[in-house]
Amino acid sequence: MLRSDTDIGLALRRYRIAARLNQADIAQSLGVSQSRVSRWESGREMPRARNLEMLRALVWGRNEPVLDALIHQVRESNLPLVLVDARLDLLATSRFLRLAGGPSSQFGTVFERRFNPRIVELAAAFRACAENGATAARVVLPFIYEGGRWLCTAHLTFCPIGPRLYGMGEMGFKKDRTERTREARVVPIHSGRPI
Repeated sequence: MLRSDTDIGLALRRYRIAARLNQADIAQSLGVSQSRVSRWESGREMPRARNLEMLRALVWGRNEPVLDALIHQVRESNLPLVLVDARLDLLATSRFLRLAGGPSSQFGTVFERRFNPRIVELAAAFRACAENGATAARVVLPFIYEGGRWLCTAHLTFCPIGPRLYGMGEMGFKKDRTERTREARVVPIHSGRPI
């Protein structure tokens, strides 16, 4: 059976045909367009990290019921929730963030390495916070959108599952109306208090 990320399109197509589903069914369950599913299956486009994780689970299944439960909780929430892995890849976003024209569609690339290389540094700091005993972390990421300065802020509680680290919490976006320069940073939180 195919298992690499580059084979996910072919594996998805095989799964979909065997399950007697059409591309629109898959698209609806993942919250994407049918044309995007078509591009994945044909290999014309690779899924983003958050979609790739869901596709792997759909095609090959998961052996992590706790992670499945967290993904379900986040995806069904009407709050601005996200679930990230230790690399700060978005694994799940809430209904609120996925609204048409909403934050995910506008700012979804902020956490993608190919568009924002600062994520690598932030992910290392995120992991270091967990290793040093923090219970949560506040991730602050300034970015430019349509010529304006914006801030993405996420307050993420650490959720270790076996040897893997995940973070779940609220994410918000707002215009940065201050004139001072802001740096991307991760602030550790111990027992509910930043240090």
